[in-house]
Amino acid sequence: MHRTVQAAMAKEFGRRTTDKAIHGKVAIIEAVEKEVRRVYEPMGITVTTLGYAEGLTFDNPEIQKAIDMSFMAMKHAQSAQVQMQTLPIQEKILDLKIREMDAQGRQTLAGRWNGSAANVLPALPNWVVLPAGWLDALKAWLQPSAPAPAAP
Repeated sequence: MHRTVQAAMAKEFGRRTTDKAIHGKVAIIEAVEKEVRRVYEPMGITVTTLGYAEGLTFDNPEIQKAIDMSFMAMKHAQSAQVQMQTLPIQEKILDLKIREMDAQGRQTLAGRWNGSAANVLPALPNWVVLPAGWLDALKAWLQPSAPAPAAP
C-alpha cells in the first residue's frame, strides 16, 4: 500500500505547481485516498481513512527557505491587518488610560491642597512700577470721544 500511496502522491504533486501543491494539500490527499481505494477495493481491502500526518517539506533547502519566508511574510501581513482593525479600539483604550492618569493626578493634587493659592499661582511681586502719565492715558481712553463733525 505504501508504494501505491507514494505513486498517487507523486502523480498529484506532479500535476501542480509548487504554490498550488502547497495550497491544495487537502485536494491532493482526497485524490490520493480515492486512488488508493480504487486500487484496493477490488482486492477486498477496505481503506477507511488515509491521512497525511507530515507537513510539506522540500529537499532543496533554497526552495524550502523561500517557501518558509513567503509563509512568514503572509503571516506578518495578516497580523498587521488584524492590528490595523483593532487600532481604533487601542486608541480608545489609550485615551481612557490618559484620562484616568489625569484624573488621578488631579485627585492627588486636590488632596494635598490646603486652600492657599500660594502654591498654585505664581508668586506676584509686592511692588509695581508704573510709567509716568499712565493715569491720564487711562482717563483719556475711558472718556467718550467727541462726535465727528457732520459733513456739509
